[in-house]
Amino acid sequence: MTLRNALTCLTLLASASAVAAGRPRYGGELRVAHDGPPEVAEPALADTPLEATLLGLLSRPVCRTTPDGVAHPSLAQALSRPTPQAVRLTLPNATAAGALARAWMRLAGTEGASPYRALLYPVRGEGRQVSASGATLELALSFPWPDLERALCHPALAAPVASGPPGPFSAAGRGALEAQLAWPQGRPYLDRLLLTRTDERGLERLWSGRQVQLELGVSTETGTIAGAPLYATFLAFSPRRLPPDFRQAVESAIDREDLTRLFVHAPALPMPHLLPPLMMQQG
Repeated sequence: MTLRNALTCLTLLASASAVAAGRPRYGGELRVAHDGPPEVAEPALADTPLEATLLGLLSRPVCRTTPDGVAHPSLAQALSRPTPQAVRLTLPNATAAGALARAWMRLAGTEGASPYRALLYPVRGEGRQVSASGATLELALSFPWPDLERALCHPALAAPVASGPPGPFSAAGRGALEAQLAWPQGRPYLDRLLLTRTDERGLERLWSGRQVQLELGVSTETGTIAGAPLYATFLAFSPRRLPPDFRQAVESAIDREDLTRLFVHAPALPMPHLLPPLMMQQG
């Protein structure tokens, strides 16, 4: 080996070592505290960002939206629109399709407690008659609503944890989550999460005692939106049961800015559309 070749090899090795040193290593354990529920098994009842975060560790949404508002399949293997008033989802198998259909029908039922049944309003029967054919779900629409694909990406419409494919982590005992090495988007950097549920005072105690490395559910000091504003409060009504001028009267009497500022726990923002702002088409 000549001196020039030896110097070249040393340079390449030094460059490779520098790149490796700048990249986070896989593995490790993270201790996390939160003031949410012990567990969230039903996406339709996960109506706060914290609950959605906990649910997202264990479940997979039907699809994901890109920054430009395009829906890409996640749990679903394919998402298409054969006609302007029909959306077709292809799930991994018939079991997953049936479980998702039953979850959506529970969500859309009149006895349901979740406000996110409004996301299925454009579906014929308002989502109360969804059925699977093998691994396929055919959603017939009452009108050709172009935003339905993005609505289906909402975390509240994800499959229940018990019946759907696992998310980036899986439950491994009380408060312990293990990384899924075969997660389609790439394995998580961490090997394990240890979750501790407590109250607000407990969060302060655990943090000051350095017993946890991350806390969820802590209010920001500025009150600004720290994450994606995906969760909303809807007012739904049936035109068949109310006078024709009801909507105009409500619109003129309600100030969304004042409601957001005075009556909603911060951080929050007004929502002029059916979908949260993050899921709307970006201009």
